[in-house]
Amino acid sequence: MYSITLRLVFRLLKILSKERRKSLYRIIPLAIVAGLADVLVVGLVSRLFVILVGKENRPSIPFSDLFSSDPFMKLVILISIYILFNWIASFLKLSLRAFQERLRASIFIDLSQIAQENIFNQKYDFFLTEKSEEISSKVILNIQRVCEKFVRPVLQIVSGFFIVTFIFIAILSFAK
Repeated sequence: MYSITLRLVFRLLKILSKERRKSLYRIIPLAIVAGLADVLVVGLVSRLFVILVGKENRPSIPFSDLFSSDPFMKLVILISIYILFNWIASFLKLSLRAFQERLRASIFIDLSQIAQENIFNQKYDFFLTEKSEEISSKVILNIQRVCEKFVRPVLQIVSGFFIVTFIFIAILSFAK
């Protein structure tokens, strides 16, 4: 009943070393933090629109007593905070992407080593009948395609799931 993609993901997870699986699990907290940062940005945007439109500030901004009662000053402070949180969210997304790429490269190396071991474990007759240069280049090309077309999107889906879920929940809660 599983889809082919899920079977391939589980098969890939079985092949990977424990260190790579742990690295995959370490990306999840960073994805959660990046998702929460995006929620803060969405929340600040909603507060900015409330102030710009001039409606009642419900629910009120936490620590709103610290801000000036002047709407213009509140707007300037909120825009400054918005820019700061946007930079933080962008930095977190870039960090997440860097960790994803590093993990993808590590998976590529692991898969290449496994393929190399399998090629070297062939009988001697295999190398007499086949061109080993062609085999090696085809194997490396296929591993590269797997990493580019399968591993990278799976990593992006895993981390993007949290970001999209948190933003969805935030938009629903702000829309009340």
